[in-house]
Amino acid sequence: RVIQLGESPERVFNVGGLGVESIFGMKTYHKDELEKSMDYKFQDRNLVVTFHPATIENDTSEVQLRELFAALDQFPEIGLMFTLPNADVGSNGVSRLIQEYVSHRSNAKCFVSLGSDRYLSCIKQSDGVLGNSSSGICEVPSLNKPTINIGDRQRGRIMGNSVISCSPISNEISQAIT
Repeated sequence: RVIQLGESPERVFNVGGLGVESIFGMKTYHKDELEKSMDYKFQDRNLVVTFHPATIENDTSEVQLRELFAALDQFPEIGLMFTLPNADVGSNGVSRLIQEYVSHRSNAKCFVSLGSDRYLSCIKQSDGVLGNSSSGICEVPSLNKPTINIGDRQRGRIMGNSVISCSPISNEISQAIT
């Protein structure tokens, strides 16, 4: 984008995500204090699920989310920590569906916001991150955790080897989880 704005390409360097640097100095919680602060009991395997509205794809967020739910239903033994979406167009519908899904599952819980410290702590205690959030592309690989990136919301971003991208189709998501 800097080049598109007119800067000479020889003067533009990709030095990585500056936000990643800040995560290494953040306080993280031990598992027991994290469980207590979240009122959540970690399972043997756990995923952090962060799904935002796919704003570049008209009216597909709810369809994609239902595909995600169908995939997750194949893994009832995995603990699921959902973070509710950002304030993009369509977030109310996504939030409603997540809350409805979680209300019928003993292995899942949703959080309006975990804050940076608890979010990073959850990632460290989990087996990976699932969804379409930039955090799965930018920060999570630096924590040595895998990400399953669903759909095209992050298309065009540089992604590490720990990122598995899949279409928002339940059997592809299931295969990526496996």
